[in-house]
Amino acid sequence: MNRMIRGVAGLLVALGASACVNDPSVDYANDPSTIVLDPETMFITHGTEKQVFARLVDERNRATPTEFTISNVSAGLTVRVDSTYRLDYINGDSLSWRPVQHQHRLWVGSSNPQGAMGQFTVTAQGISTTATARILPADLGSGLSSTSPGIGDVVTLTAPANVSFTDNATVAVVDGNTVVNAVVMDRAPKSISFVPFPGSTGVVRVAGVTLDYAPTLASRTLPTAATITVPEDPSSPSLSTTAPALGAPVTITAGPGQQFSSNSAVSFDPGGAAVVTARTATTLTILPRPGSGGAATVTNVVLTDGEAEVLGTFTRTTSNGFTTPVPAATSIPVAYSSTSPAPSAPVTVTATGFKFLPNVSFTFGGTAALVLNVSADSNTVTILPPPNVAGETAVVSNAVLEFLPIVPITGLTTTPVVTTGDYAAAGPGGDMFSNAPVINAPAEGTTAFHAESGTLAFGAEINPLGGSNQGIPRYYKLIVTEAREYDIAIGWEVGGDFDLYVFDEAGATNLAQSPSGANPESVSVELEPGTYRLILHNWRSLAATPVRVLVTVK
Repeated sequence: MNRMIRGVAGLLVALGASACVNDPSVDYANDPSTIVLDPETMFITHGTEKQVFARLVDERNRATPTEFTISNVSAGLTVRVDSTYRLDYINGDSLSWRPVQHQHRLWVGSSNPQGAMGQFTVTAQGISTTATARILPADLGSGLSSTSPGIGDVVTLTAPANVSFTDNATVAVVDGNTVVNAVVMDRAPKSISFVPFPGSTGVVRVAGVTLDYAPTLASRTLPTAATITVPEDPSSPSLSTTAPALGAPVTITAGPGQQFSSNSAVSFDPGGAAVVTARTATTLTILPRPGSGGAATVTNVVLTDGEAEVLGTFTRTTSNGFTTPVPAATSIPVAYSSTSPAPSAPVTVTATGFKFLPNVSFTFGGTAALVLNVSADSNTVTILPPPNVAGETAVVSNAVLEFLPIVPITGLTTTPVVTTGDYAAAGPGGDMFSNAPVINAPAEGTTAFHAESGTLAFGAEINPLGGSNQGIPRYYKLIVTEAREYDIAIGWEVGGDFDLYVFDEAGATNLAQSPSGANPESVSVELEPGTYRLILHNWRSLAATPVRVLVTVK
């Protein structure tokens, strides 16, 4: 009986085994057919590694434990199998790596800082696959034509293999946080030429770099592996003398590698701007102002090496200076047509070596003379000295040296002394017109002047035209001997509103008037020979009384 049971049990086992073989749900692995890499194509930044997982699988993606070999690694790539991946206890208590496992991890890196595209082959059990890696570069290598260019030298950077420059790439020299843009002279896909600024130091950084093996990637900014150093400053220009005479020309010569531009300017401290009288590419001829001393500052200097003018202009200080300053101009050798003129008599002034500007002034004892005229050639000036000048010298301002006509000089002292009396003025009382100062009309083409100063006498309030606008008048008696048109003007030194009227001798007929509120007031009027009444009328009465009056008749 026991033998029968054992037989039946054996039969059942055999039948069960047969059933398992024929059951389609039983998962027996097929032979491996493919190596799967994740990823199979990759971008890697130089200096980093990319992990890649490798499995040997069948057509149903079922992995087979195996060992992988790496071959055909392109130049510039590094590929290694990770021997620390999925450690296990194999021989005791120590973790060990299994060379044969279902999945391995690879690390892919770069040995080429300039980047490259490469491939490598992964093989297991006679099956192989190829992976592609594109390395993103870390720098542009050391393709600089010079790492120590002179000021203004053109430097060319040649791109490494697989790298190109865009047509709008820019260049800068970078040292830490200091960025100095360079001037790009020429661009080509595989080279870029530039002029670095003086004092630039550091790596050369190019913005606008593309990868030939990844044309769809945006352009990037990359530095060179090598650094560049440019001298700090150009050498200084120099002065031809350190002890110039007043009016003597001085030559400034440009330093090596420099030129002067068409608008280079020169100044001294003290002294101010010099006058440039001639210029060449490498020299400036100047006339320094009186009192100029020390070194000269020259602006708008350009550099001449290579294409250095693109760097713009520089300001340079001369290597030497005026140790003996240019003599100062403190006096003017005036000559007066009269040093004791009669009241209202014009004085003509000349000064050898000087010219007079239109705004020239003469001051005697703190009181300004009236400047009547400056000649067209600026060699003479006609003045009306103030009254009561007793042996005074004048202070002249806004005269210029003949050789330095654009530099006004102020505070010049004179040697000759001038003496004048007081202007004649009729006193109050009686007929103001009968006692009025007499002005004789001049011949055509000449000018008659009449000046008064001090407290002037005015008549009782009137309105020359009638009406209620009363005002105090000052009268002048004009004697005319030649029938023609006359230009008559009255000016004064005081605030207020004075008007000018021209009447016949009796004061009955108004021939011309100028009530404009200007100073001076002026009219043009046709006059026959005879005597005429000029009125300086303060029509408001409350306006200030003039302390100086000048009447001109032409």
